[in-house]
Amino acid sequence: MDSHTDADRPRFVTIKRIVIETPSIRTFIFDDAMCSAAKPGQFSMIWVPGADEVPMSLSLPYRVGNCAITVKDWGPATNKMCRMSRGEKFGIRGPYGKSFTISKGEVLAIGGGTGMAPLMLLFRLLLQRNSRINLVIGAKTSSELLFFGRAKRLFQGSGSLVISTTDDGSSGYKGLATDAARYVLEKKRITMIYACGPELMMKKAFLLGEEFGVSCQMSLERPMKCGLGLCGSCVIGNYLLCTEGPVLSSSRLRQVSEELGQLTRDKTGKMVPIQSKA
Repeated sequence: MDSHTDADRPRFVTIKRIVIETPSIRTFIFDDAMCSAAKPGQFSMIWVPGADEVPMSLSLPYRVGNCAITVKDWGPATNKMCRMSRGEKFGIRGPYGKSFTISKGEVLAIGGGTGMAPLMLLFRLLLQRNSRINLVIGAKTSSELLFFGRAKRLFQGSGSLVISTTDDGSSGYKGLATDAARYVLEKKRITMIYACGPELMMKKAFLLGEEFGVSCQMSLERPMKCGLGLCGSCVIGNYLLCTEGPVLSSSRLRQVSEELGQLTRDKTGKMVPIQSKA
């Protein structure tokens, strides 16, 4: 049986450890051979018994050999999952999707909210290639900065930089992550921009890349029901994010630029404006 079919078969995993990252975000540690081999930017479909199945990016585990997902409490499935305990089980399929590709040199990474999860997995590979990372982490307030201290520890001795931005000025720069990203682009010779987070943020990051002539790779988030390219709920432009994404490069981002940060689909598939998450 081929590995793709194996990945599609639902399986149960046991929660080995839960790390409280912020007041609203948890990291769940578990064992799964297929997810252990996943590349940064790939995702799995997570089934929370009694709730729903939702897509989640794979995150950097706290121990070698484990797998991890980092979950924000924002809907029925994630709300129930954030109340699960060690030893409980959830369902998983995958991993699915296209991953980030590794760029050498000096890179800029922009993460917002749980968008930091796939970036943390990416950073480990970038550091192995001796890339220098300039990371901008954005949040509304200091208590919601995800993986700020962990990234600093990961980068120690590499010459990489971590910058925090908060809407209320409680940590780092007061303002948007893209404001700090512009500062980095003005001061350094950046070879690649990586980003994951709210789509409005990534639209601004993409436009910065176009302005400064720097290629981008961005992991997008859209409603997703199947993860297999069947339902069409995750379409953006001519691309299905579950099979042709979720990571899109600059060439593809240009093709969907009119929709990027502007339009998405609701649960019925109807195109609706993207609302800023207040």
